[in-house]
Amino acid sequence: METSLFLFIYRLSDLGVFFLLLSFLGGFSFLGMALVHRSKLELTSEETNILCTFSTIIGTIYAVLAGFCVLCALNYFQAATDVVERESDTVIQIDHTINLLGSAEQIKALNSLMQQYTRNLIQLEWPAMSIMKRDSANDGILNQITKVTLDSRNPTEIQKKIFDLTLQLSNVREQRYDMVFNNRMSDTEWYTMFVITLLTLMTIIIVKMHLWIHALVLFILAMTCTLMLTVIITLDAPFYGIPSIFPTQLENKLAGITDRH
Repeated sequence: METSLFLFIYRLSDLGVFFLLLSFLGGFSFLGMALVHRSKLELTSEETNILCTFSTIIGTIYAVLAGFCVLCALNYFQAATDVVERESDTVIQIDHTINLLGSAEQIKALNSLMQQYTRNLIQLEWPAMSIMKRDSANDGILNQITKVTLDSRNPTEIQKKIFDLTLQLSNVREQRYDMVFNNRMSDTEWYTMFVITLLTLMTIIIVKMHLWIHALVLFILAMTCTLMLTVIITLDAPFYGIPSIFPTQLENKLAGITDRH
């Protein structure tokens, strides 16, 4: 996906995506309309009926495909939100469990590491994900947490619990990165969506009608297609570009850890 032709779109704001798509689809529609109205093409009533039937078929296919894509993107967005929630919950669990340890030195060391993990998560990992990169600072932090936790040959139940939670945190973090790099709509799906969008517009473009009515119908259709595609793009890439799942959600939930001195 790193070489996708659509990645640059993900880096725009929602309004940027909307106006870019509207400019393209609107320009395509009105250029086509102008060419049709300048031509001498006249359709018979039979040809018009055939075209209306064809338009209905294309429109139905487009609606089904668009609905499927919206549903997939919505499910992906919800899954990404759940992963972020699980990660923050696990961090809080680890932080609470650390304070149950008997060694003040170990508590201080682990609290410092958890504070650093949280800061890295918000200040380094989120910006890195927005440009499709992985920040590795917390890889070392997790290893240090494990090393400090199991510093004795006979770990206590609390130490074992912290170790298990650390493994869980590492797994959830990997799930988040997997969603960043691998779980978006494929290029093939995007090409299909754009091709059917253009075909849907073309079925209306080639039908001659009163100029202003023709322009209004095309504008409404282009606006509808633009809104649908914008929603899919926004839901499909919650971490990339300008993220839809903002790190402020973690900042609020983890304020007690990040603000600790």
